Amino acid sequence: MWGLSGASRSIAITHYGNFGDRFASLPFSKIAVCPVGLPFFFPTAQSFAMSQAIIRVAKIKTQGQAQGKTKHNYRLMETPNADSERTATFNQELVNTGQLDYWSLAEQRIGEVVKRKVRDDQVRAMELVLTASPEWFKRDQDGQAEDMRGGKWVEDNLNFLQQKYGGKNVVSFTLHQDEKTPHIHAVVIPITDKNRLSADTLFNPKTLNQLQTEYAQAMRVHGLERGIEGSRRHHRDMKQVYGRQEHAAAELSTLAEPVATVPAQAVQLGKVPLLDREAWREQEQGRINAELVRQVQEANQRTEQANQRAQEAILRAIASAEAQTRSEVLERQLHVSEGLKQGNFDKAQAAQGRVNTVSMRLAGGESVPVSFLDRGNRLLDEASERVRAGREQVAKLHEQAAQAEREGDYGLVAEIRYGKVPEQEAKNTPLEADLSRFAGGRIRLVELDDQQARQEAERIRAAAEQAEQVRLARLAEQQARVEQKRLARLAEQQAREAQTRLAEQQAAEKARQEVLNREDAAKQREQEHARIEHTVGRLLTEYPHIYDLETFTNAAQRAGITVQHPERNQLVLRLVDSAHEFRHQELKPNGQEFGPLLNTQVRANNERWEQDQARGRSNDREMGD
Repeated sequence: MWGLSGASRSIAITHYGNFGDRFASLPFSKIAVCPVGLPFFFPTAQSFAMSQAIIRVAKIKTQGQAQGKTKHNYRLMETPNADSERTATFNQELVNTGQLDYWSLAEQRIGEVVKRKVRDDQVRAMELVLTASPEWFKRDQDGQAEDMRGGKWVEDNLNFLQQKYGGKNVVSFTLHQDEKTPHIHAVVIPITDKNRLSADTLFNPKTLNQLQTEYAQAMRVHGLERGIEGSRRHHRDMKQVYGRQEHAAAELSTLAEPVATVPAQAVQLGKVPLLDREAWREQEQGRINAELVRQVQEANQRTEQANQRAQEAILRAIASAEAQTRSEVLERQLHVSEGLKQGNFDKAQAAQGRVNTVSMRLAGGESVPVSFLDRGNRLLDEASERVRAGREQVAKLHEQAAQAEREGDYGLVAEIRYGKVPEQEAKNTPLEADLSRFAGGRIRLVELDDQQARQEAERIRAAAEQAEQVRLARLAEQQARVEQKRLARLAEQQAREAQTRLAEQQAAEKARQEVLNREDAAKQREQEHARIEHTVGRLLTEYPHIYDLETFTNAAQRAGITVQHPERNQLVLRLVDSAHEFRHQELKPNGQEFGPLLNTQVRANNERWEQDQARGRSNDREMGD
């Protein structure tokens, strides 16, 4: 339903979730009930509340969303509700003066501070819309709001966002004044104090509620207050509001037309037959009852139609609150209501008369007409169906909230659980109360409760089966993982054992090869040892010109043996093309020690040389003589 609030010359539109709650919550000095069933009220001075600070948030998850919002906010696309002549002059961007697209701004800011990998489905940015109640803005005689550029309200809004979310995280701040109500579009990158990108942390039901409170506190210096916490009010898109205002006047003229009244028709009795009058009487009674029921139904329908059209006329009049002629519209609607009053009163009186006639006939002992019973059952069934549909709607809303919570859309969770669910439950309460007033209604409520209990039990059973299936699947998956790990460990163990066996085999082969190498080396050393002993023995016994160690070294060198003198009284011999060295103590040429044999041979060669020299001098003397 719609109610009135605001200052003396301004009317704001407020949507309430329950028709009766409107009158219980507002302090009206007088409530008058028109005959058509529409309440009309006169507000007191206490009923005029302060204008409200308004802030809304929306997620930007995809590049398409970001580009769409960029084009809309910078008027790069056609905007039907915007005045193009005011766009260039009165709209203002205070942060993103280069008008980069929001996706690029988000990626740039995230790349500066966020170190973790960003998921493809992660919220990149949040768009915040900041404004106030339409009546708060000062307007000229044409209803145009004053220019807010450079004003304290715009400055305080920017300071509020930068202080709350960080100056560098507010990447865009756009003032729109080309629409009927000035407002601000801001884009915030949801980066936490720990440099994590997390919209769930900064924008969840708890923080969103806190955001509303803190924003209202920041705007209180401008005479703005917070909306009612937990209110059932619904946000309407601006295009819907403007569309209502544009069509209100045209629709009002049609809705204000009085509903044509139809006089009650007399029921004519047929000609009384001479015979079988009792059957004729019952037949005529049934026909008259059916005719009366039909006329009562038509009267009720015309009354309901009149009530509805009168109510819609009042709503359209209130919805055109921005128009300068609102007072004339309301006054005209009052005349419409008064005009409908008498017509509906006459029809109600005629219908009441017909109902009284049927009641008196029933009091006289006549049976209840079958048509009345059918109608009553049909009405109870329709009421029961409305109750069932309302309950199902509540259940669906709870499912939607649970799904939104699983997806991390906490703004939608808050909207459903604290807005739509209470609103639907408030609608269901009077429906169930009205149905429970009748015995047949109470029976249907019990049947409906039983049916819903069975459905809930079936749902729980299905959920349990699904949970069991999920449990079994998880158990199978867990067992598969355990078996996979066991097989992996077994394969790894077998691989290690094979590697160990291979290493052992390689080590054994290496050791065997080393033994063979040592044996070969020893055999080669023995061969070289024997060769050196043989060569040295041959030199010492067959070569007569070894007079000292030097002549021996030279003779050995010519025989392919290198002789070294590392220290006194120490000789080391080796073949020229070998690395095996032999000390002279290891050698026994001709079965004799090398040292004594060499010394003996050197002395013998020297003595022979001296003898030869001595014989030579003797021969010289003889020849000289």
